[in-house]
This record gives sequence, structure tokens and C-alpha cells, in this order.
Amino acid sequence: MRFVIPFSIAAGIACAVPNLLPAQETGGGFWAGITVGAGRQRSTCDICAGDGNGGWTLRLAAGGTRSPKLRLGGELQAWSDRTEELDSRFVLIAPTAYWRPSSKVPYFLMAGVGVASFRVADSTEALTSTSIGVTIGGGYELSVADHWAITAYAGFSGSLFANLTLDRTNIANVRHTLLQIGIGVMRK
Repeated sequence: MRFVIPFSIAAGIACAVPNLLPAQETGGGFWAGITVGAGRQRSTCDICAGDGNGGWTLRLAAGGTRSPKLRLGGELQAWSDRTEELDSRFVLIAPTAYWRPSSKVPYFLMAGVGVASFRVADSTEALTSTSIGVTIGGGYELSVADHWAITAYAGFSGSLFANLTLDRTNIANVRHTLLQIGIGVMRK
């Protein structure tokens, strides 16, 4: 929990700064995108059961273009699943950097560090964790109109130094991972 406030503030600043600074002449300014898809989340700890669950993912991203090869912004990634009377959620909020290695081919690589949160609950109890979160991924942008693109995305997100808690009591050290793929739309 002690990571939530500092990383939330850092994520907010990282999202705002690209829009406050003027874009380079070769940059395009503000961009935003949404991706929906499928993901497989897994929690690994001494009391965790199973090989992970599949579920729906949502990815929201926005920021500013610094140059044709670099975008800075922030992401919200969310995964949700309901299995055997359990509601599970994994959320990551992070400032991110997007790098296009080639200006001729519209693919990108991205990475970010922020806050990861996990919750699994039944009708009586909830296990939760909040920790440092990391994300890496890549995608392809297919321009379909002047400032619009269809995007295909694949990524990996995870938690570092997480503790699984029940009623504010640490139960176990845990590692959460999320593999996701999706398709979306982007305004650039």
C-alpha cells in the first residue's frame, strides 16, 4: 500500500508532462488509444492454486508524441474474470514510453513502471495486493485514415514485491503476471 500514492502521483505527472511541453516539429502532439482483447492472468504464491485464468482485457493509453520514433504517455491495463464464484481483477497504471525502431515500418515497442493491483473475492472474503507493476509489449499500427489507426497489441505485465493480504493481514508473498493480446483503435 505504501507504493500506491507515490506511483499514482508519478503516473499522473508522466501522463500530463507530454501534453504540457510543446511537441518537436516532427512530432504530432496528443494521441490516445483503446485496445480490447484476451489475457491470461496467473498468481504465484505458496497458497495460490491453479495455472491461471483467462479473461477479458482492456488497455487505455494516451500521451504526447516527442518525435517520430518516441511517444511518452500513460496506460491503464485491466483484466477481469469470473470463475467458480470468484471475481478476479488485475489492474496496472503506469507511465510508459513507446519506441518505433523504424519510421518505415509501423510497429512499436513499449515499457513502463507503475502500480499494479490485484483482487480476488467470493461472497464473503477478498484477497488483495498492491505493488510496483511493470509492463512491456509491442504492437503494429495500420493507418486507416488521416489521424486514425487500427492497432494489434501483445504484452506482458506483472507485479514486483507484492504481498497477498486478507483483512489487512499479509498472507503470502505473491507474483502476478498477465499475458494479453488485443486489437484496438488509436487517434494520433
